[in-house]
Amino acid sequence: MDIDEEEAVWDVVRDRINVDIESGEFTALSKALFTNYLSLYKHFQTNSSNFSSTASTSFNTLEFDEQSASSSQKPKKGRQVGRKQVGVNATLDSLLGQANLEHARGRTKQAMSYLFEAIRIAPYHVQTYKEIADIFAEQNQPEKSFEFKLLAALLTDKTTAVEWDDIAELSRSFNRLELAIACLAKAIKKDQGNWLYYEKRIQILDSIGDIELAMKTRLQAAQSINCQNSQINFAWIDNLIKTAADYFCTLKDEEKATEALETFILRSREFGRSIDFEHLALLGMWMNNERFEDSAKSILALHQNLIQAIGEDNSPAIDIKITNAGYMLEPFPPVGNIRWRIDPALSNIFITHLIICFIHLNLFHFNSDLIDLLLERPFGQNEDNAYLEIARSLHAVEQVGMAVGFIDKLWNKKPEFKENADAWFLFGYFQQLLDNFEDAKNAYEKVIILQPGHIDACINLSTILQQMGQSDLALETLKDLNLDSCSQLPEERLLIRQAEVLLAQNKTLQYITTLRLLLVPHFYDVHLSGDELIRKGRRKTVKILHMSLTRCAMDTIRGSPLERMVKRLGAIAIANHRPMDNLGPHELHDYAFKLAETLYLAGEYEEMLCVVCYAFVQPKIASLNSKMFTSLLFFASIKARDYTLAFDFLRFYMTFTLPRITKGRESTESASAQALLPQFHLPTENLNYVYAAMNFILCQHQSVNYHRFIMRQLVKLPDCDSLHIISGNNSMVTGSYRHALGEYFMVWLKHQDNPLLAFLIALAFAHISCKKDISSRHVVGLRALAFMSRYSNLRSPFLSQEIEYNMGRLFHQMGILSNAIRCYERVLYECPTPMILTEGPHGERREELAMKYDLRRQASYNLSLIYESAGNRIMARHILEEFCTI
Repeated sequence: MDIDEEEAVWDVVRDRINVDIESGEFTALSKALFTNYLSLYKHFQTNSSNFSSTASTSFNTLEFDEQSASSSQKPKKGRQVGRKQVGVNATLDSLLGQANLEHARGRTKQAMSYLFEAIRIAPYHVQTYKEIADIFAEQNQPEKSFEFKLLAALLTDKTTAVEWDDIAELSRSFNRLELAIACLAKAIKKDQGNWLYYEKRIQILDSIGDIELAMKTRLQAAQSINCQNSQINFAWIDNLIKTAADYFCTLKDEEKATEALETFILRSREFGRSIDFEHLALLGMWMNNERFEDSAKSILALHQNLIQAIGEDNSPAIDIKITNAGYMLEPFPPVGNIRWRIDPALSNIFITHLIICFIHLNLFHFNSDLIDLLLERPFGQNEDNAYLEIARSLHAVEQVGMAVGFIDKLWNKKPEFKENADAWFLFGYFQQLLDNFEDAKNAYEKVIILQPGHIDACINLSTILQQMGQSDLALETLKDLNLDSCSQLPEERLLIRQAEVLLAQNKTLQYITTLRLLLVPHFYDVHLSGDELIRKGRRKTVKILHMSLTRCAMDTIRGSPLERMVKRLGAIAIANHRPMDNLGPHELHDYAFKLAETLYLAGEYEEMLCVVCYAFVQPKIASLNSKMFTSLLFFASIKARDYTLAFDFLRFYMTFTLPRITKGRESTESASAQALLPQFHLPTENLNYVYAAMNFILCQHQSVNYHRFIMRQLVKLPDCDSLHIISGNNSMVTGSYRHALGEYFMVWLKHQDNPLLAFLIALAFAHISCKKDISSRHVVGLRALAFMSRYSNLRSPFLSQEIEYNMGRLFHQMGILSNAIRCYERVLYECPTPMILTEGPHGERREELAMKYDLRRQASYNLSLIYESAGNRIMARHILEEFCTI
C-alpha cells in the first residue's frame, strides 16, 4: 500500500471511530480498525483483477459519496439525492445479490471478490462486513470472522449492548483483552444500568493489572447500576465502593475519594441504611475545601424528610429529585419568605453545618429562623464545638457584631455555655477586635479561671495588659507558658522583654521559643515577597547566581516544621493587622543571629539552618548588605548535613571568585560580588580551603550535577590541580576508576613528591585489579604495590599508624592476608599513638595524644575478620577483647 492509500485508511478510522479516549478504547479499536482496513485493501488489490472487464469498467466510472453510500445513514438535510447516488445503491444491491448467489453455488472466492468490491464502493455499508464475517465463520476462520464483526459494529451507531458484549467475549477467547475492555466500554455506554458488563470489564482489568482503570470502572458501576432491575444486594455495592475508595485514598486523590463517599451515601440511603456518620465525614471534606453550596444541597436533599424549607403557601420551597448518581434542587437558594420545618430526629450537627454554609454563601436571612430553632432544641453530647463553629464562621466573613450577638443569645438560651472556656475566649477575642478592651480582659480572665494554662487566652490578655501600660503584669501572665502550640502571637514589645528575662535566667528552650515567635511575622514576609525578590534579581545579571542561591535557600526551608509555623502564625498576624515596623533591620539581624547561635549551642542544627536561610532572604535583613548570614549558610548547611545547599554555596563562591583571580582585574561583577561574600578578597592559595570543602561534600553526597560543575570548571581552568583531584575523587567514589586514574596522573606528572597523590593512584590501581573484567590483574596489582611503597617513603621515614594501616588495608583488599596481618600487628603493638599540637589554657602550644586519630580499633577489627575467615575464632575473639572492648 502506498502512502496515499494509508492516509485514506486513517481518514476513515478517525472519521468513523467514536470512543472514550480516557478509557483506553481509542488505542485498541483504532488499531483493530486500521489493521482490518489494510487487509481489505490488500484483498481488493489481489482480487480486483478477477472481475470481468465490463463490470470493472462500470465500477470504475462510478462517482459516489461515501457517506451517502451507507444504508445505515441518511443524506444530510438540504442535500439532493441525484442520479449518481441512485446508481451507486443499485450497483451495491447488485453486487451483494451476486455475492449471495455465488456463495450459494459454493464459489466462495468469487463471492468474496464481489463483497470486497462492494466495500470499495461503499466503505461504510455495515451489511457487507456482516456477510464477510459469516463467510469466514463457515470457512472455520473464527478470528477473521471476529475482526469483520468488530468492523461492522464500529461502523454503525445502532450496535446494541448485547452485540458489543458478544464481540467482547470473542475478544477474550482470542486473548485480545484490550479489545474486550474497549468493547465492554461500548456496551456500558449503551446500557449503563446492567451490572454484568461492569463485572466483566473489572475482571479483565484486574487480570492485566490496570488497577487505575479498574477502580474508575468500579466507581462508575456504583454510580450507574440499577440495583432493583439487576437484583444487586447492598453487600456487592458496598464492596465495590469501598475497594475503589481505599485505592483513591491511598493515592491521596481527594476528588475521587469524595466522589466515592458521596456514591456510598446515596446507595446506602437507597437501601434504607443509616448515613449520618459517612455524611458528616463528606460534609467535613467539602467544607474544608469551601464547597459550601454542595454541602447545603446535600443536607437538604439527603435529609428532606427531616428538614424542609417551607414557602409562604405552606408548601415545600425546594423541589428535590434524587437519582443514583446525585440529586437536583430547584430552586436553590429558595426564593421568598422561608421558614423551616425540622424533625426532632435530625441531629443538631447537621443544622449547625447548614447554618455555617448559609453564612459563607451570604444567605444570612435564612439563619434567623434556623438559629432560633437550633437553640430551642435539646443540647446533645459533644455538640458544643459545633455551636461555637457558627461564631467562628461569622468572624471568618467579617461579621464580628453578629458573632457577639450569637454568643449572647447562646448564653441566654443555653446557660451551660457560661461554663465553657472556648465560648468565653471567642467572646473576649471578638470584643478585642471591636476595641472593647475592658470586656475582652474580663472574658480572658474568665477563660483562665475555667481553664488554667489556656495559652491563647494568656497571650491575648498579656497583649491587652501591655496596651494598658501594665507591662509587669503582662510579663507575669506569660511566665512558664509553652508557646509552641499557640494560635495567637503576644505583643512584640512583650516578647522582647520576655526574651531578655529568659536569657538572664538561662532558660534556653523558652528563650528559643520566644525569639522564634518574635521573628515569625517578619519571616512570613519571605513567603509574601519571595517571588518578587527573585524577579527583581533578574534585572541585574550580577545577581543571577545570588538569586539562584536564594532559590536553594527557599528549597531548604520548604516542608520544614519552622516553615509550617511561620505560615500558620504569619497569616494570623496579617489577618490581625499586627504592626510590623517596631523592629528595624538591625534589630531583626541581631535577633535572628541570637536565635541561630542559641539553636547551635542546643544542637538543633536543622532548625538553625532554616533560621539562617530565612534571615538570608528576609527583605529587611538583606537590605543591610550584611555578610553574616551569607557566610553562615555554608556552616549551617554542613552542620545540618544539607550538602546540596553547601555545594550551591561553594559554586556561588567559586563563580564569583575564580574569574577575578584568573583574569587579574576588578570587574563590575566581582565588585558587586564582594558586597555579598566576605572572603572574596582572599588570595589565590586560600582557594584550597574551598577545594577541600568541595571534596568533602562530594565524598558525603553524590550527584551528577556536582561532576558536571567540576567538568565545566576544568574547561575554564585546565591547569588547576585541585579540580583534577576533586574530579578524580568523585570518579573514585562512583566507581569510574580509570577516569580517576587519568585525573590523578595529570597532577602526578607535575607533583611526583606528593604522598597523597601516590596513595590515591595506588588505590585506583588496587580497585582496578580487583575487578572481574580485568585481564592483566597481576600487573595492575604490582603497580598498586609500587605506588603504595612510594607513598610510604614520601609520607614519613618513621613507623606510623597511618602508613601501616593503609598498607594493611591494601594487602587485605588484594587478598595478601599474611602481609595484611603483619601490617595490622605493627599498628597494634609497634606504632605509637599520634601526637597533635594544641593550645594550653594560657595560649602556649603543647603536644597531646590524639586518641581520636588512634587506628588500633580499626586495625584490630580488620585483623579479627581475617582470623574469623580462616576459622580461628578464638584468636579473633582475643583481639576484639583486647582492643575493641569499651
